[in-house]
Amino acid sequence: YPGSGDSPLVDGIIASTNHHDGRWQGFTGGDVVLTMDLGAERPLHELSLGCLRHSAAWILLPSAVTFALSRDGREFTALSATEEQYDPQDMTRRRVAFSADAQGMRARYLRVRCDARTVLPDGHPAAGRDAWLFLDEISVR
Repeated sequence: YPGSGDSPLVDGIIASTNHHDGRWQGFTGGDVVLTMDLGAERPLHELSLGCLRHSAAWILLPSAVTFALSRDGREFTALSATEEQYDPQDMTRRRVAFSADAQGMRARYLRVRCDARTVLPDGHPAAGRDAWLFLDEISVR
């Protein structure tokens, strides 16, 4: 699922909980690592990434999200690793924002790593089938 436009992950538009709304980027088959060049070194405060959970459509939250900052694009400092518990019986859909407090650290580059759940777990009606990871908006404040 490619989303819409040239930069759907940073276009400032928050996706709905409908994964067909054209705002989500969907991935399957492995972890996702995104690196952004902010154009110049600057102090950063809050970082966030929107993810979709809709188990009935085989879309799972990442098992962990890690934010990392760098001044040179080579050496990164990890800020947080956030884990979300997964209940295979919960079929409700919701948007979840993973976030980190950068505490004013200066950086030019931001890396976001999403550890994907690649298969639907035991207890899910389609257990063992490929799972999806849907990402929306990366916010940097």
